[in-house]
Amino acid sequence: MRTLVLVLASIPAVAFAQASEPSPPSPPPTAPPAEAPAPPPPVSPAEACRARRHELEEQAAHTADLQERARLLQSLPDCAHVADAPPPAEAGTVTPAPGSTVDAATGFAIELQLETSLVQVDTNSALSLPQAGVFLGYRMAGATLGLGLDFGRTSSSSSGGGTSTDSSSTTFLVMPGLRLPITHSADGRTELLARIDAGYGTLSSSASGSMDIPSVGHFRAQAAPAVRYWVARSFGVGASVGLRYDRFSQDTGGASATQSLFGLFSSFHVIGVF
Repeated sequence: MRTLVLVLASIPAVAFAQASEPSPPSPPPTAPPAEAPAPPPPVSPAEACRARRHELEEQAAHTADLQERARLLQSLPDCAHVADAPPPAEAGTVTPAPGSTVDAATGFAIELQLETSLVQVDTNSALSLPQAGVFLGYRMAGATLGLGLDFGRTSSSSSGGGTSTDSSSTTFLVMPGLRLPITHSADGRTELLARIDAGYGTLSSSASGSMDIPSVGHFRAQAAPAVRYWVARSFGVGASVGLRYDRFSQDTGGASATQSLFGLFSSFHVIGVF
């Protein structure tokens, strides 16, 4: 019985001793892993050349030996013809491959034309003459819509029997048109187009010493394949050869007369997009 009392009495002492012992220290916090240093920016060939040249100049300036100084100065690299590296591309942009070009610009377009075809001089004759024109429109990614304007004036004079006669003829034509790309080369600079135009205008003639000649109605429709080369993103040159139909009609005091012309025409043009 005495032994049991001693054992029970020793239990609080053991518990107190265990509570009084210091707890083990907690491990120190783990430091986050150090980030790898960013790689240095690439040095362009021109910058490397200039740095080497500066280094040799500094060595020559602090060298007392004249022969060594002369050798260092003669070994200076020529950095005038070393090109700088192109500027880095912005995020989200695509750098075109060497030899390629960016798609042509979109916006207001003006096309200046020089054409060769049959030109109506009067109701009875026509000549093959060069004729200038302009096409104004808007260039979209898929096509160019616009309005073509043609203007021409011819004059002639004749004399005989003591009299002279002067005559003139003026043509004016308005033609809505479409320029539709069909395909293009691998680098995007050269493209094949379909050119379609149709419009209506007038032909006015006059002659000295005669009555006024009624104006002549002029309908024109033409279609042609065209090849265009983009010299720059907003400037191109091109040419086309196609078919043209012209119809002239005139009413004179109840009588009517018509004349038609059908044949080939050729055109050279330059285009600018703004």
